[in-house]
Amino acid sequence: MLKNVFFLSLLLFLVVSCANEKEVKEDILVSVGGEQLSRKEVVDNIEKKLQPTDSIKQADAYVRNWIENRLLKQVALRNIPDMSAIDRLVDEYRTTLIIYEYRRQLMLQNDTIYSIPESVMQAFYEQNSAEFVLTEPYVEGLMLRVPASHKDLKSIKSLLNHSNVKVYIDKIEKLALDETIEYYYFGDEWTRLKDVISRFPASLENADNYVKTNKTYELSDNGFVYLLNFFELRNVGDIMPYPVAKPQIKEKYVNINQRQFDKELKKHLYDDALSSGDIKFYIDKTY
Repeated sequence: MLKNVFFLSLLLFLVVSCANEKEVKEDILVSVGGEQLSRKEVVDNIEKKLQPTDSIKQADAYVRNWIENRLLKQVALRNIPDMSAIDRLVDEYRTTLIIYEYRRQLMLQNDTIYSIPESVMQAFYEQNSAEFVLTEPYVEGLMLRVPASHKDLKSIKSLLNHSNVKVYIDKIEKLALDETIEYYYFGDEWTRLKDVISRFPASLENADNYVKTNKTYELSDNGFVYLLNFFELRNVGDIMPYPVAKPQIKEKYVNINQRQFDKELKKHLYDDALSSGDIKFYIDKTY
């Protein structure tokens, strides 16, 4: 049977290709012990826009995996004498999923869980800033890619090498309006150094050490000059800037709010069910 999988998936691919993305019929590709795998299920579970050869390979792998799992299931069912324990686990897991989904939907409807006041997060950061330590460098600044033959290259270099480059941002931006110049400004947003360096045709060697003593960088490559200027930088071991720490702080408060919401929800449901008589104790004791 397994030898036929490739031909089944090949047939699947040909049908899908020829259908020109029209609805695929619900015909069966293979069955194992009464369970059936439809063509539509395979189509729905393989990536779209793959090359023909890759689509065939992925479909073939999916079909084979489906068959092998069904064969293992059948063998397991024949060799497990008591399924009651598994049935209990399945029921408990289903209950957990239902409760999780219900709680998730309730929490999404409660704006106060996820809307953490900015003042609260800032206050927490100021009181606990030592807890937020960088594990990689972050920078603020700008970079340009300028044709090596550009008439304003010398002026741009001069502006970027100024001790207070921020004063000349307007001038730099006007020069960067030239469509031959690529301008990347991250002066008001803390950015990972490696994301900045990734824009260069070659990486800075020992970047962590480099930014400790250098705020400017120049690289010539393939007819272009790459210019980089850091306004601010924080290295590994430094305290995170607040904008970098903010997502962690928000997540902390959201988790607290979720736990509190969950506690109140359970108490409300318990008290309500107790008063309505939905909970009945058959021993002379309450919990």
